[in-house]
Amino acid sequence: MKKTLVTMLAFILTLCFCMSATADTATPVNLPDLPLVDEPVELSVLMQRYDGAESYDKFWFWKWCEEYTGIHFNVIEYDAQVFEEKANLLFTTGEIPDMLIYIGNYLNNTRVVQYGAEEGLLMPLEDLIEQYAPNVKTVFDANPDLKVLSTCNDGHIYTLPNYGTEVYNGARSYINQTWLTNLGLELPTTIEEFYDVLVAFKEQDANGNGDPSDEIPWGGFWDENGQPSCTMLFTAYGMPVSGEQILYLDDENQVHLPGYEDNYYYYLQMANKMWTNGLIDEDIFTQDRTAARAKSTIDRVGYTCEDSTALLSGSEEAMLNWVGLGALTSEVNDTRMWNQSGTASSGKFALSSTCSNPEAAMKFVDMFFTLEASVFFQWGPQKDSEEALGYEGWYLDENGAFDWDYPAGYENAGSWVYRLSIILPMASKPGSSEYFEAMPAVYGMPYTMDTAGVHFRAEYDKYLPYATGYMPEVYLSAEEVERKNEIVTTLNTFMASMEKKFITGAEALTEESFEAYREELRKQGVEEYIEMHQNAYNAMIGA
Repeated sequence: MKKTLVTMLAFILTLCFCMSATADTATPVNLPDLPLVDEPVELSVLMQRYDGAESYDKFWFWKWCEEYTGIHFNVIEYDAQVFEEKANLLFTTGEIPDMLIYIGNYLNNTRVVQYGAEEGLLMPLEDLIEQYAPNVKTVFDANPDLKVLSTCNDGHIYTLPNYGTEVYNGARSYINQTWLTNLGLELPTTIEEFYDVLVAFKEQDANGNGDPSDEIPWGGFWDENGQPSCTMLFTAYGMPVSGEQILYLDDENQVHLPGYEDNYYYYLQMANKMWTNGLIDEDIFTQDRTAARAKSTIDRVGYTCEDSTALLSGSEEAMLNWVGLGALTSEVNDTRMWNQSGTASSGKFALSSTCSNPEAAMKFVDMFFTLEASVFFQWGPQKDSEEALGYEGWYLDENGAFDWDYPAGYENAGSWVYRLSIILPMASKPGSSEYFEAMPAVYGMPYTMDTAGVHFRAEYDKYLPYATGYMPEVYLSAEEVERKNEIVTTLNTFMASMEKKFITGAEALTEESFEAYREELRKQGVEEYIEMHQNAYNAMIGA
């Protein structure tokens, strides 16, 4: 089944573009001189297999590597469901493959400290980067913060990240523009105006079907960590996190936990007011994503949080009815802000301390740290080109549109490309404007976003100027990790429980009850938890 709808990774779920023109296959401008080695080399590599994917050794990419780089990879792969167990066994026995290249989030900072700094099972990379990875070095030089985030607390770099050229700011908040238009309302800019809009949605037959009682002003789902439905409320009250009870940084690089902040009281007050007046879906704490989204597709919801408007609608036309609410202010916060998820994801590439050929491995991964190479390995070769080696590839159909002949079992570009590109430590996350602009540099043809893509981009851009507060994962010692886990398990359970009680009125919200709640957090170690992360962050940035 052929489709020109392209599902992009990580950044969006449905952003479409088509490419037109005729072009010969072009060699990516920033690939190194190939082959990478003078004599054939074999390297073992550990990878996590994406759910539903074919075995990686059947992919064009590995054949291309052997043909053009001179390196043969012996791939050891485990399904996601068992990966952690299998990888733990490898590190316990010391039988670690030469290279770890796509391993999900297995090599978090806790394991980097353990396997790298404490047990010496991972190879320090900084000298190899200096000698054999000019592209990585260029990226680090241009992005000093990225190098800081990749540097363990012992001063060594044990893993390389993937990174994006733009901030990815998580779930966004969307409001039904058709409902606003039906009622002659403007897009709200403050939390008070937003409240008034929700009241109007509830009382004035906003969907225009003649039934003034079937509207849900605020829909969505609200899991045990408050994610993602309360994103906008948190940010309006000066706490730029995505709704989970997690940490954020202020402008002075001070660490905060929203559930312990003074402004958390005002957030709870407003949420309780909305709940009490029937403005929030009564099922919001119990329904899952699927049930919540279903209500949006039948025009019953006026506002919600989601990753993309495409998840809220049954058609492209309906999708365009959802517009970004934008960052709001409140009576206690006059600064517009939005949660920032950061541009990097660490722990995506590592070498074992027993790697048989670190030079070749580092030259290999260095290929991906250019924008043009990312595009080339994301989309793969042109069909019937020399680089395709007889495998499937993209081509221009009779209308000049970008398309694939998908292998058996794959129905669209999203499924096929995702399973190809997820094995790579992408130098630039797909979805960034720079990523799309690199397409002509690689393939010699222009790109054009369709209507849906242009709409999504415009709504996404409403939040980018206000992104702030990102708290990176820090490096903690084994003892600190153990203590952190003791504290955070109790904290999160208690905060989530009390949040729901305060909002629904099961627990009366007063200044006295709120202070009693915060006193309980202190007993559970909240200040120790914050201080632990503050000290680790200060050490990371050299403060």
